[in-house]
Amino acid sequence: MIIKCPHCQQDLDVQEEWAGHNLECPLCSQSFTAPPMASPPPPVATPPAEAKPPRSPRKPYRHSSGGGFKIFLVVVIAAGVLLGGVWFENWRGPTPRGEAVAQLLEQFAEKLRIVLGGEPKPVPTPTPTPTPTPTPTPTPTPTPTPEPTPEPVDPVSWLLKHPERFPKELKLKAATKFPAMLNGRKVGEVTVPEGNTVEVAGIDGAGVTVVFKDATVVVPHGQTELLAFAAAEMAKPEPSAPVEQKEQKVAVAAPPPASPAGEAAARLDKLIEANLAKAKRTAPPAVDDAQFVRRAYLVAIGRIPTAAETEEFLSDQDPGKRAALVSKLVRSPGYSSHMANWLFDRLRVVDRKLIAGGVARFPAYRQWVRTAADKNMPWDDMVTAMLTSEGGGWDEQSAPSGYFTQDRGMALDNLAITMRIFLGSRMECAQCHDDPYGDTKQKDFYRLAAFTHGLQPMRENTFRNLLREMRQKPLDSLEYEVATSLNDNVFVVSLDGGGTGRIALPKDFKEGGGKPGDYVGGRFPFGEGNGTTGREDRDDGRAKFAEWVTKGSGDRFAAAIANNMWRRIMGSGLYEPYDEYIEPNDTFDPALSREVTKLMVELDYNLRDFQEILMLTKAFQASANAAPSVANGGADDHLGRPMHRMSPEQIWDSVLTLVRGNPDSPDNGSRLQLDDRVFVGNKPVLEGKMTMSQLSREILAIEDPGELKRYFAQLVKKIQEDDGSGGDASMMEMTSNPKEFVRGVQARASELPSPAPRGHFLALFGQGNRELVDGSTLEPNMGQVLSLMNGLVQNELVGNKDALLNRELDDAADPQAKIRTLYLAIFNREPTDEEVALMAKEFESSPETAATNLASAMLMSAEFLYIQ
Repeated sequence: MIIKCPHCQQDLDVQEEWAGHNLECPLCSQSFTAPPMASPPPPVATPPAEAKPPRSPRKPYRHSSGGGFKIFLVVVIAAGVLLGGVWFENWRGPTPRGEAVAQLLEQFAEKLRIVLGGEPKPVPTPTPTPTPTPTPTPTPTPTPTPEPTPEPVDPVSWLLKHPERFPKELKLKAATKFPAMLNGRKVGEVTVPEGNTVEVAGIDGAGVTVVFKDATVVVPHGQTELLAFAAAEMAKPEPSAPVEQKEQKVAVAAPPPASPAGEAAARLDKLIEANLAKAKRTAPPAVDDAQFVRRAYLVAIGRIPTAAETEEFLSDQDPGKRAALVSKLVRSPGYSSHMANWLFDRLRVVDRKLIAGGVARFPAYRQWVRTAADKNMPWDDMVTAMLTSEGGGWDEQSAPSGYFTQDRGMALDNLAITMRIFLGSRMECAQCHDDPYGDTKQKDFYRLAAFTHGLQPMRENTFRNLLREMRQKPLDSLEYEVATSLNDNVFVVSLDGGGTGRIALPKDFKEGGGKPGDYVGGRFPFGEGNGTTGREDRDDGRAKFAEWVTKGSGDRFAAAIANNMWRRIMGSGLYEPYDEYIEPNDTFDPALSREVTKLMVELDYNLRDFQEILMLTKAFQASANAAPSVANGGADDHLGRPMHRMSPEQIWDSVLTLVRGNPDSPDNGSRLQLDDRVFVGNKPVLEGKMTMSQLSREILAIEDPGELKRYFAQLVKKIQEDDGSGGDASMMEMTSNPKEFVRGVQARASELPSPAPRGHFLALFGQGNRELVDGSTLEPNMGQVLSLMNGLVQNELVGNKDALLNRELDDAADPQAKIRTLYLAIFNREPTDEEVALMAKEFESSPETAATNLASAMLMSAEFLYIQ
């Protein structure tokens, strides 16, 4: 029936059963009570034969100029409404609320037929309904008026209270004109072509706000659509069981365990949740078990799990299995192997390097770094050892001096790198002039360099005279070769000097505060620490410098390594660039930045325990984020781990896993041992008679030039008398490549030469040359594709019958089992039904080669190469 709003006098079309109920006018938003209907017609009085004529386009209670919107909205929700009505009747039973909704649905069905151009439904059909005279009128009597709630009676108000039920987008099935409304008045029309998607931005009393490509329009409510949609939504149960199950499949982040590590992880999660709430953002859902086990293995130990390891984790029903897996992984040999890769890249560890015209070797320094990863040496202890050690390069105690000796002749560059990797301070520019982008003056840089100035090889003057004399000999003489070998492998890699504490300003010094040649004493640019006067040479500069770096530089030392570890586990730093320190208040989450720095100090710089805590957080378990960073500073506002490709070492170690199984098991493990042999001219000598450690120790202990000359003559004589047992060509080749593993998948990346030789798989996939800090890259190139298609993967995995993957495929009984094996081994998950059906076609067409063809394709896919 048509009534007028008592406030704005607008004609409103209301249902007769709403009589006596409170309504809200959609135009003026005022409430009023609907008047009782004049005379309710008796139900039987409607003649059966009289079909209602098609309803004249009676305007609903708002202008009906949104007719096009009515059509596509009706079509979109029609099926759901009708099916929902049937389901609702079965679910609710014959309650008054159910009957009211059923009436709305029946009216909607009739209006839908008319809107879509159908013939009006003849009325005789409902007549049989009154025939059963046991009028159920008394039935509602036991349940009096408490049952009829405003919701079924006033669907407009109900829908406005539940805007989240409105569809977020609708696709047009025909070109449609929409009225553009301003303050309730039509000001124009917007025509949207067929097939376009309309984004629903919101719903309120004025209508539905929709967003097109170049316009935002408020479309007035149409009674038919609104009632139908409200009826359908009210008919839906609150939490339906099937939907609940579907959500469960998406996975829920495992709560941190009740342990100190778990409590620390919970603290971090609480701060992250507070930051998300403040930004009005929602945390991403957790990854499922298959994604978690793959991510945990790659992040913690640098390789994918085997099929057996994957299946064991997926079948485990223990709710604490994620925390247990993390604890197991970070205490496994794989952790130290993967950590060693990070240290090699961060500290630029090399096996050999061109220095002063010779090739110096640093196997002892490399071995020390590798052992530090094995022993989980605290970061502050490790840094202190590198900054203060001195002595022979082959001695276990003084091997950390390789940090300085590998940069022999580049003391200022070494200092700039030190400030960057340990304190997140970029001072490179200040070597030559005042930094135009920062506060560091050139004089400040030299004052800092004073602490590490004056380092030189041990016995440099004593040996230099002998070397000069021996280099007068013919190039192919044994004396020349022995002297050159001692220079490169003993003297160049030794370190003498504790740091003079003063340095002269360079000849080209032009900035203020001094002139070229002036001596300046040591002074720290920030933090606290005792400097030096610069009046005399000292021998404790490096000790002062190490103390300041690890303890006197404020929060920088802890914050720098904490941000590096956060980036290593979470995929991006709390601030970016990750190695340029930013004050906590300038990061996107100051409270979290301060907490992780504090946590690093509380853990006494235990990097393994710190990483374990991060892996126990809900943030680590969150779904991957493929979108670029949006936060100030580069991190992603905790909106999921950024998706990126595996590192070259992770790809190599994952392929190795498919070939040999767990590469860290005692049966498979191939650890690179310290090559302690004496080499002359790339040829091992005196094997079994003298080691490089022994030779280095003896010769560096000689102070007298005459004694050194006599020792040298005896050494040459011993080598001449040596039977040359190790001097064949194959042994010579092993000096270039410490083990023949480079030719095949025999050992993990951490056990291969550092860096890998040019043309090797690791170099091709972006491993750094160890000359730059973190010099590796994840950028793809055509050579990588060709290598995957024709190189390592084909030769060592697909074409290798002895590879673990091929043996597991041979054991699989049928194509379906082979497909499952491929997915568990390569993608570390179960295949979907669609994938099984698709893969089965390959087995039907090429039963002999299907498994290897599919393995090749899967290994080149983004799902294998990326960490999700």
